Amino acid sequence: MEFVAQYEEFFSNPPDSFQWEFPDLIVLFRDINLDLITSKINFSAKVYFKAHVRLHKDENYIRLILVDEEGTRMEALTFGRTCLDLARTIVEGEPYNFIDVVVGYRYDLNFLNVFHVYGAEFFASITSESRVSNSRRPIAYPLFSRTFESFHQIKHFGADKNLIDVIGVVVYISDVHDTKRTWRRPSRHIAIMNTCMQILVIHVRSPHILRHAGEWRPAAQYFNTIAALHVQMNTRRGVLVTTRYSKIIFEPDRPEAEAMRGF
Repeated sequence: MEFVAQYEEFFSNPPDSFQWEFPDLIVLFRDINLDLITSKINFSAKVYFKAHVRLHKDENYIRLILVDEEGTRMEALTFGRTCLDLARTIVEGEPYNFIDVVVGYRYDLNFLNVFHVYGAEFFASITSESRVSNSRRPIAYPLFSRTFESFHQIKHFGADKNLIDVIGVVVYISDVHDTKRTWRRPSRHIAIMNTCMQILVIHVRSPHILRHAGEWRPAAQYFNTIAALHVQMNTRRGVLVTTRYSKIIFEPDRPEAEAMRGF
């Protein structure tokens, strides 16, 4: 009888780690499809970005950008009281378990201008019935996403403030701008080219320009490959712009970089 009582207590209030003993409960972002719309799913992900609480149609909401163990990004939205609770407890850079989260379609007209992750079709809706807890499951989150974006797709279909990962050979680097204007941070423009001879311009701002101060000129001189991660689209100027969340990787250990060496 004591065992039965312990059994019932365990399954009525299981520990967070118990949810992850069953692999079929874990959903990777790449496996989410139209058949899962409005379904409840479970996943573990790191909070890459947490926005401020904002107003949408007279209701508070918060937007999160999540990264799963494959490096794939997906956004999450939560409204009302749940939004305020998560705003206080969620910490950027920390991994969490997300239980009973509803899958939504990103191109729902109600939320068309809310999302920023380029190429993601779906989002996670964290409702009052969902549970978010610190993940006890060790996950090695990759530095790179599974794929880099096509230059052609970015130029023609990228929306303002989209977050994008790109890789290319450095073919041009400008002088540093605003070195004599103390009220503005220094920046510079670089141009990268892919194997299709297409070019993208990246506006590199502080702190990345100083963090890699000795690497920019050699990269342009020797046509080195760089990966620009989490850079933001500026459609008005037609360039990508680094933010404080961006990363610049010189000579990345990626198959795409190998294909560009000697190119």
